[in-house]
Amino acid sequence: MFKKSVFSILLSITPVIALATPYQVLMDDVESANWAPMHDGVGDLYDAMNVKQVDVTYTVKTTFGAAGTLLVDDPQFWEAAEYGDFHKAIFAPQGGSDVLEIEISGLNGHLIDLTQVVMGRWFPDGTNTLATDWKVFDDQWNEIFDATTVMTDYIDYSSNLNLGSFSTLRFQMGHDNWDNGVIAFTYDTDVENGVLDLRRDDISAPTPDITPTPVPAPATLALFVIGLGMLRIGKRARS
Repeated sequence: MFKKSVFSILLSITPVIALATPYQVLMDDVESANWAPMHDGVGDLYDAMNVKQVDVTYTVKTTFGAAGTLLVDDPQFWEAAEYGDFHKAIFAPQGGSDVLEIEISGLNGHLIDLTQVVMGRWFPDGTNTLATDWKVFDDQWNEIFDATTVMTDYIDYSSNLNLGSFSTLRFQMGHDNWDNGVIAFTYDTDVENGVLDLRRDDISAPTPDITPTPVPAPATLALFVIGLGMLRIGKRARS
């Protein structure tokens, strides 16, 4: 009885450690120009030591799965005013035939789980609908999720997933995705206190913005300047 009570007390004071932390890559928060290529690096996760722990890449392929040929064009960033500026999104440049791929890989032994994908459709008249096929593949290119979403203009379509932990997961959306794009995606990982890179600069880890504080000139410098002025006045008076 005594042992059980001690165990209960210890259990009550032991901190609960989260095994998974969600990180959302929301395109509205991405720093990018309209119609610009979506370069790799957006959505990468860095730890407190500024070391990359999750790597995200964006590609365009000819077909679903591992057999798809990698195309030269990157996915594009979309914020077109003519579509009502409903949401920022990424999409395949040739939306009627290409496949958009988002690959998320855990580094240094970390694992990830794709838990949510948010898609949307933008068309000027606001009345069209179109079905979009999308799939998720694991690190061995096994298809672990397959769906078709019929999307209407200006509506968010959020798909909540729980696919398990993998070293790499690949989301693919394609072929019939004219005017359809990805608004956001969320992945879980065991990296705690991570910092997402939401810029398009994939060269280095994100750094906080620092606003420089103006430093007033020392009094001695001001006196020196005044002294120079007096010397010039004295020279003119002598001449």
